[in-house]
Amino acid sequence: AVHLRVLEFIDGQSLAHVAHLNRHIVTGFAQLCARVDVALAGFEHPGLDRVLQWDPQHAFALIEHLLPVIADADKRACIAEAAEQAQAYLLPLVASLPVQAIHMDITEYNVVWARDAHRQWQLQGLIDFGDLVRTWRIADLSVTCAALLHHAEGDPFFILPAIQAYHQINPLQSEELLALWPLIVARSAVLVLSSEQQASIEPDN
Repeated sequence: AVHLRVLEFIDGQSLAHVAHLNRHIVTGFAQLCARVDVALAGFEHPGLDRVLQWDPQHAFALIEHLLPVIADADKRACIAEAAEQAQAYLLPLVASLPVQAIHMDITEYNVVWARDAHRQWQLQGLIDFGDLVRTWRIADLSVTCAALLHHAEGDPFFILPAIQAYHQINPLQSEELLALWPLIVARSAVLVLSSEQQASIEPDN
């Protein structure tokens, strides 16, 4: 027997290799995130109710579990303190946060772009729906913003146009806006710890 797998591709590439993203690209990420969340708002499926490592509802338990992978005591304490502060800000807001199906990985690795005739980057599409889950709606934007901060050259205000662009398409509640930064901090901590754990398991990967 012969087994075949057919893969469909979107022409273009990710922008993970681009050091600095211009405002057009930053807002493009957020507009895509908003449109996807609008499209998924009414989506229902039994598989959405699952425990997923990347779901921010479990972020602080995961952070506590993974903290020992950081050998340096000062770095470990820094991550722990940031996570504790984020959790303290987030907890009073949780009950008010809208919940729905979200993509939860709209990042520079999963959004496909291509240059047009004027050498400007234009959005082509979104891939990898493997992390689809029912959780806080604002988590989707927090993941995108955390990814954009990799290109921010240390400026946290770099993501403001993204937040404004999302809000124009899919208006956010005040509680969601307050929860956004703590969720970005939690996502960043999870990324650091998960990467460190993976490096300890596969140092050559």
